[in-house]
Amino acid sequence: MIIKLYNCLDYIKKIEKEYTDILNKVNNKFKSKGVPVSIFLAKDEKHVNGKVFIRYCGVKIKVQGEINIENVTLPPRFMLDGFEYVIDNDTVLCSYKVFRKYANMLRPCTVVVELDKLKNIIVSKIREKAYKVKRDYITKTKIPISWVPLMQTGIIKMISKELNITYEDLIDYLVYLSDKGDINISFGESGELWLLTM
Repeated sequence: MIIKLYNCLDYIKKIEKEYTDILNKVNNKFKSKGVPVSIFLAKDEKHVNGKVFIRYCGVKIKVQGEINIENVTLPPRFMLDGFEYVIDNDTVLCSYKVFRKYANMLRPCTVVVELDKLKNIIVSKIREKAYKVKRDYITKTKIPISWVPLMQTGIIKMISKELNITYEDLIDYLVYLSDKGDINISFGESGELWLLTM
């Protein structure tokens, strides 16, 4: 599921510039000590059809000659290392799954998910199928349950086909709706999604 992040591009550029400034200071220290090492922020950047695809790939180290490892102290890791996004007309686009990993660092960004039309349909279908599974289970076992697995029971797969949404996108939608408080989903150890039914 692709989301839009508004008020985010300048913020990301600011974080990148601050980190590049730190790397420049470290490089200047290396140079003043005669250490033949330079470090820089690595990122993949591709321009396609007016859009820019960017992925931060950590710090690259360039060594020119022999060094004593005791003279080399690396800076802290870049806080957006691994973050990948697309710039489209000053709007940042990224997958919700990627965004969740960096959500704490991207708090100033405004998240927009175009889900309004689907939201009620997804929530009602998930609840309807989960309640049916719960009812069938209680009828067979006489054991009351509150949480229903959504993957193991095939609920996500069924709804994915019914709504013509990819399996992965539907999971992202459900996680997003849970984050927003529209439904109550818990994450199991094996990656299972559990829906709380009352």
